[in-house]
Amino acid sequence: LLGFDEADVPHWVLDVTNLPAVSAALESTSGLSFVDPRPAAFAMPPRDAAIFSHARAMVDWNARNSFCSMCGARTVSRHAGYKRGCPATGCLSKAGVQNVSYPRTDTVVIVCIVHPDGERILLGRKKAFPPHFYSCVAGFIEPGESLEEATHREAREETSVRLNPARVAYHSSQPWPFPAQLMVGMVAEAVTDEVRPVDGELEDARWFSREEVLAALADGAPADGKTAPAPADPLFRPQAAGARLRLPGTVAIARTLIQAWADGSVKFPTAVAAPVPIAGASGRPRM
Repeated sequence: LLGFDEADVPHWVLDVTNLPAVSAALESTSGLSFVDPRPAAFAMPPRDAAIFSHARAMVDWNARNSFCSMCGARTVSRHAGYKRGCPATGCLSKAGVQNVSYPRTDTVVIVCIVHPDGERILLGRKKAFPPHFYSCVAGFIEPGESLEEATHREAREETSVRLNPARVAYHSSQPWPFPAQLMVGMVAEAVTDEVRPVDGELEDARWFSREEVLAALADGAPADGKTAPAPADPLFRPQAAGARLRLPGTVAIARTLIQAWADGSVKFPTAVAAPVPIAGASGRPRM
């Protein structure tokens, strides 16, 4: 059970991945078909996309937590699919408050790093990206880290760039149910500008000027102002032939962060009441 909408209509999700007869019957009777969830979600209206994201995350979590992490017994679904518990007598999971598993969300920081001169931003690319495609630095938060600490660490580990502790700020967030991420958008100002990919995650990272970014943001938009045809993967926005820089599509929070900087709407705190401990600056070991 996902919940009830504004009209008190219940919404359910049913996983038919391993039920081919059921999925075939649904397709034959409804005239619809099952498709790749990622591009389909981005083509939905916002309300439907939110319901779908919730449903997909819940199905994935239940599928991945079928067995008890303490004793290996098969877990049972409780509270309409929002909890999973171990029914085995004598299982150590029953000895404390951690006797029930709850849906998991993996938090990721994604940061738009601004050059000390304010007129450039740092973007990186992985080997798997399409040609000339660059995006913001991102990475999972490690246990015990704050958002700010993770932002500093990811910038240092992936690009060797160090950030100003007083100029790191939260901007916005986006659920990313592929399978269960929460993207936390950050903006930060660098204090160094030498870029050197460190941990091998990025193939390249470099500074791009405001002129280059504005040109890339405008590239690919229909001249008549109409909606462009949806690409196979909306994350990778199509660009014109010969483009030197390709940026994420409008479905991605990276695009929101880049657009905010290009529009001049990124704001940093003018002062901080108390310094935030920075993992990288305090010598936290790198993994």
